[in-house]
Amino acid sequence: MQCGLREVEELAGGKPVIEAINTAGADIGDKVKVRLEVSTLKAPFIIYGIPVVLLIIGAMLGLYLAKDINKSPDTMSGILGISGLIIGILILLLFRGKGAKKRIYADSC
Repeated sequence: MQCGLREVEELAGGKPVIEAINTAGADIGDKVKVRLEVSTLKAPFIIYGIPVVLLIIGAMLGLYLAKDINKSPDTMSGILGISGLIIGILILLLFRGKGAKKRIYADSC
């Protein structure tokens, strides 16, 4: 299985199923090429990007708040960074399987 595909499958709610309009006139068992729109390729960036962005925001917020409450910047950065990462993962888990269905066209090989 390709790197990251298992995580994408789990977040999408199971194994990916592609429904396509059969413009090629293919029968069951025929091989076809499936072209995906660029927007379909955004999923990995969203899945990995949201937690990472929230981790960075949390770490920066920890550095800023540490000065105000007289705590160690490293400790606050670590705590809020990990908190941001966890929040990002929870957001993804809440929205898994909610992806929009798109029309995909198949061509014969």
